[in-house]
Amino acid sequence: MFSNNYDHTLDNQLVTKSLQGDKTALTQLIKRHQDYIFNISLRMFLDHDDALDATQEVLIKVITNLKTFQGKSQFRTWVYRIAVNHFLNAPKQKMEKLLMNQQQMSRHQKVTVPAEEINEDVIEEVRILCSTAMLMCLTREQRLLYVIGDVFGADHNLGAQLFDTSPGNYRVKLHR
Repeated sequence: MFSNNYDHTLDNQLVTKSLQGDKTALTQLIKRHQDYIFNISLRMFLDHDDALDATQEVLIKVITNLKTFQGKSQFRTWVYRIAVNHFLNAPKQKMEKLLMNQQQMSRHQKVTVPAEEINEDVIEEVRILCSTAMLMCLTREQRLLYVIGDVFGADHNLGAQLFDTSPGNYRVKLHR
């Protein structure tokens, strides 16, 4: 997901044109980053509507703060840092609330599936539910570290920039 062939120069050109009032350039700039933001948001909140809402909120922040971009980092890193901060500080979303309620209820219930009903579909559904529950048991920062580092393959330098830490500390956090 994090390609080394990414054209940072085009981002800089689009930022300059956008700040000069070119709406087409602004649209191009946003389109270059919205899918990635949505994919992280979807993995964070596990609900399509919540992910769309969070993506729009991040993009609004990017647009309204575009004039504050100083070029000290790559534009892509600046955008993703806004997204990370937004996701860490956003109110709990539907799936987070739902899973918290289910975890509280499951402490008091034991679920069993009759042996004759167990098949590959049931096993796959349980695997997905368990993975989702484990991911949701992580703090938001841990979830973001996992999604950005493991799922999307951000290197330790970019991860360190996004989480405002050293590359070594980022690697340690990701390893945990």
